[in-house]
Amino acid sequence: FMAKRTEEHELVVAKKTEEYETAVSEHEAAMTKSTEEHQAAVSQLMVKHNMMTEEHNVTVTQMTEEHSAAMTKMTEEHEATVIKMAEEYTVAIANMEESATNATKEHNDLLTKIVEEHKTMVREMNEEHKTVVSKMAQDHETTRQRSAARRRLRKTIY
Repeated sequence: FMAKRTEEHELVVAKKTEEYETAVSEHEAAMTKSTEEHQAAVSQLMVKHNMMTEEHNVTVTQMTEEHSAAMTKMTEEHEATVIKMAEEYTVAIANMEESATNATKEHNDLLTKIVEEHKTMVREMNEEHKTVVSKMAQDHETTRQRSAARRRLRKTIY
């Protein structure tokens, strides 16, 4: 009787051991699959992050180049205007030698004109500079908002 009970007990233990080992094996397979899926998702996110970083860098580089080009253009225009004004001033000085009275009036008029033109030119340059910087800020803000939207979308998806 005891031998039969021992044999039955050993069969039950063997069956339960096999079920346990099967469950452990299935659990390990599921964990491995889950880990691989997680690693793939993280890898995919890193690729997207790197692409967005590159896009941002390209945008910032482009805006910097545009700003630099605009500043160079304005500087060249300013230098040309200053040279022209200096030439006009030199001519006015030469004319002053012909007639002190007329030359003084012409000199004063020309200086007023030069000052007004210079003020106008500086105002125009400042407006153009504000426009370029504003556009750059808007472009940068748009890029930042798009990146934030992508991050929110990724959070929602994953």
